[in-house]
Amino acid sequence: MGAVATPASAVIGGVAGSTERDPWMVFLADPHAAPDLPSHYSCGGALVTPTKVVTAAHCVDSVVPGTLDVVGGRTDLRSRAGEVRDVVSIYEHEKVTPPPGPGGEPRPGGDVAVLTLDRPMPYRTLPLATPEEAEVLYRPGTPARVLGWGISREEQAQLPPAQSVTPVLQQAQLPLMSDEDCLDTALHGSPWPVRFDPAHYVCAGYEQGGVTSSGGDSGGPLVVDGKLAGVTSMMIPRGERPSLTRAVTGYSRISTFHDEIAEHLR
Repeated sequence: MGAVATPASAVIGGVAGSTERDPWMVFLADPHAAPDLPSHYSCGGALVTPTKVVTAAHCVDSVVPGTLDVVGGRTDLRSRAGEVRDVVSIYEHEKVTPPPGPGGEPRPGGDVAVLTLDRPMPYRTLPLATPEEAEVLYRPGTPARVLGWGISREEQAQLPPAQSVTPVLQQAQLPLMSDEDCLDTALHGSPWPVRFDPAHYVCAGYEQGGVTSSGGDSGGPLVVDGKLAGVTSMMIPRGERPSLTRAVTGYSRISTFHDEIAEHLR
């Protein structure tokens, strides 16, 4: 992970979740990229049709179809529960350069991908947030849920890869931030300033910290009112002595990329 707006990996400050409650919660299994991790876990994802999964593009940047699996119905990575499907094709949204502006490392938008499975999954799917719902869905302060198997304690970040995930699915609730607060945090509240287009990202987190997505949750869902509102994309450190518990997370804004995603769900 880089030092600036690092890929997000885990739910910090969460509680145990379940794929029985949230059957659309799946994960990417990559035996080549994650040979030592339980279930070869590499990233999260959301089942949006029986044969389509939405995840982060940076999770599949160097992946070749046929070498990646998607696993559903497995709350505990140490088990063999659930269903496994081969990924037969990958669509990555092209990177969208943010408009020119002062300060900060530019962070492209469009960190979303659609995976096509070789056959249907038998689980309930998660609908996409639409542009028509955006004004209400992304209102600042709106409660959102995040889920993932990444690190759940800051000290895990220093452990060997096999111990850098949380075996049991975690979930947490946190409020959406305003675009102004999100961008201000990224440009002025972080030791590694980053600049992006708020139309491409939505941020979530508490002012005091304590609950956030972090390293291993990449590609996992941000759920608002039963809709896939975001895809876990980047972690934004805060403060002079940043820690995972103080970070906020940037999620690719699904409503912005809805039409391109929908084209690849047919």
